[in-house]
Amino acid sequence: MEFFELGSKMIYQQEINLQFVWAKCLFDQQDLYTTCGQKVEIIDSGSWNTNSGPDFLLAKILIGGILHIGQVELHIKSSDWIRHGHQQDDQYKNVILHVVLVDDINPSGLGLDHIPCLVLLPFILLSETRVIRLRAADNRSDFHCLKGGGQIDFPVFLEQMSDRLIGERMERKANTFLKLLKSYRGDYLPWVMACVAAYFAGPLNRFGMEELARHTPFEVFKHYRQAPLQMEALYLGQAGLLEGELTDDYSTAMKERYTFLKGKHQLKGITKNYWKYFRLRPYAFPDRRVVLFAAFASTFPIEVERFLLAKQAKDLYGLLEFECSSYWKERYRLGAESSKKLHAGLSKQLKDLLLINAFIPMIIALGKYRGQGTYTLKAFQFLKELPWERNKIARAFIQQDVRFRTAFDTQAAIELKQSYCSKFKCLSCAIGCSVFKSRDRT
Repeated sequence: MEFFELGSKMIYQQEINLQFVWAKCLFDQQDLYTTCGQKVEIIDSGSWNTNSGPDFLLAKILIGGILHIGQVELHIKSSDWIRHGHQQDDQYKNVILHVVLVDDINPSGLGLDHIPCLVLLPFILLSETRVIRLRAADNRSDFHCLKGGGQIDFPVFLEQMSDRLIGERMERKANTFLKLLKSYRGDYLPWVMACVAAYFAGPLNRFGMEELARHTPFEVFKHYRQAPLQMEALYLGQAGLLEGELTDDYSTAMKERYTFLKGKHQLKGITKNYWKYFRLRPYAFPDRRVVLFAAFASTFPIEVERFLLAKQAKDLYGLLEFECSSYWKERYRLGAESSKKLHAGLSKQLKDLLLINAFIPMIIALGKYRGQGTYTLKAFQFLKELPWERNKIARAFIQQDVRFRTAFDTQAAIELKQSYCSKFKCLSCAIGCSVFKSRDRT
């Protein structure tokens, strides 16, 4: 690759290192402006996408004072957008910001004139060599404080920090939901759908599910919510999953239903290019998650007070007891029959995930909206009643002799790993501070 130099800084040679800089915010975030002079403020840099499509998903960025939610693409040179053929790929239609080190083309007429461009080079704080070292240290299942050897009592430190970590994590999630509730002007049911959609499809297809919820008008969904098959057709069609050749009677019938609904209500959905299947287990395929979301939308009570009246976490499970049509008892995706019988509802694991990541932060957000602090206390108590989560981060802590009892414990551990370890905020962590102090004495 051609090697550039600008002032005293040299351009990175590998995009993955630039992506790491963006993911960890290893650049000066003051006075960022697009090439067109619009101020850029990063609320959330997004989720790093290691599959096909844009580099970062679900980023939240203020551009010219307007909040944009979508994807971010990074390149060494702006002309790489054209060289990689992104202008012909539907997956890149929702890119909200193009981040480059060198803006080497005039984008007019090249399909880039409508995408804000940020030149990041003057703001990068570290050399590529240093970033490569940080990448090597940033193993998901490891901790920076262990690199120098020595013993660390993780269980004691995590217990000491857990209340603070849970408070920070739930506050951040609840504030996101609260802003959304205000944008809906307190209209609870569409707000619930928007909040829950993000967690129905898993990280890989989160953006697609959010876009599906956003592109399905509430008045249309509300009109058909008592007709389950109409709802399945509506959401499958809006998701773009009924495009192309269909091979069985159910799929054909769904397409006919959706074609009628689309014409009647002037619907405009998303395309099937939004959905990812690679590296997914079959039960997480988007086809199946979309129809489960349709079933959830059909059965969730209009009176949102139902989930506020819960006295225990187990009372919330009743809101997630539903099934999609019998077709999905034999299939993971449209037209592909499974060799075994399947459950047509949500798994226990997915129910727990929805309660922890959606319902509990929603309860806190509603408390903030209504000025009732008791909702937050109830939500924290619910976390202590739900089972602990089995995931990579939890397993990494278990290797350090941490023993989890409830979701309250694992949520604290996840917050520590994601918001402190992964962002190298060691000096803001009790564990990191203790390590530095012990090394200073030696």
